[in-house]
Amino acid sequence: MNRPHTILITGSASGFGRQASITLARRGHHVFATMREVDGRNAGVATELRTLAETEQLALQVLQLDVADDASVASGVQALIDRTGRIDVVVNNAGFNLVGITEAISEEQAQAIFNVNLLGTFRVNRAVAPYMRRQRSGLLIYISSSAGKIVYPFMGLYSASKAALEAMAEAMHYELYGLGIDSTIVQACTYASSLAQHIQLAENAEVFVEYGEVGRLAQRFVEDFPLMLMPDNAGDPQEVAELIGELIELPPGERPLRIPIGTFTGRLQFLNQSLSSVQSQVLPSLGLAGLVSRSRLYVQVPPGDNHVPSA
Repeated sequence: MNRPHTILITGSASGFGRQASITLARRGHHVFATMREVDGRNAGVATELRTLAETEQLALQVLQLDVADDASVASGVQALIDRTGRIDVVVNNAGFNLVGITEAISEEQAQAIFNVNLLGTFRVNRAVAPYMRRQRSGLLIYISSSAGKIVYPFMGLYSASKAALEAMAEAMHYELYGLGIDSTIVQACTYASSLAQHIQLAENAEVFVEYGEVGRLAQRFVEDFPLMLMPDNAGDPQEVAELIGELIELPPGERPLRIPIGTFTGRLQFLNQSLSSVQSQVLPSLGLAGLVSRSRLYVQVPPGDNHVPSA
């Protein structure tokens, strides 16, 4: 690492966000762990992080930032800039899951998941991009999921929100790469996470009954899904935090656009390579060859999923 980076992380009250905040600070970076309600329901977590920073002499600060609120995003980013004068990295982590039969999801729930998982990241990126452009440097990291590429029944709108997130991230990658700003989508799959405590269920449960056997299958999925994210059944989220650190410390221009980690790594890598091949052919045909990045692929293949399946 040439120098410490100034890093903003969203959704730092729990899960990958909390883990990454601590890990990156311990790696010597200046971390701003942001979350909602730092003086309310997340006051305990905020105090814990501040105490840890004082005890271990870490450059770790807690900021109020709600990705679903324009004013909160603007004030949070401005507070960081006022303290440091620059921003090097954003880890777009804030998000939640929504499970159940798609028809059973209310319009309010549908709007909420896109407001956080997609538009929340859009708000943060829009707030930090002017500073990164002036610096001619920066890194935007997106915490996605296998659901951004693999479609799971009973997680339709979650998958849609992650697919939309990846599409926006890739578009911004092409637009910002020539200005010195890197982008990386981390496709994390099946890690022990407090996301299990932040799963919303489709509101109209009576619809499940009307679906017969499919409805019963959906009900079992809804009941079993949180168990998949328990520590005994899933990977250690510290792996994701360490990967984020490695990505940040790579030289600018050498960070990959996408990197899968966890379950289905080989299959996701196959999909990513296929998409990259198509993009590299289509964009030049539209006169956009100059925007196609030559970023290297960076692959971690765990035991048991160490091959790329044939098409």
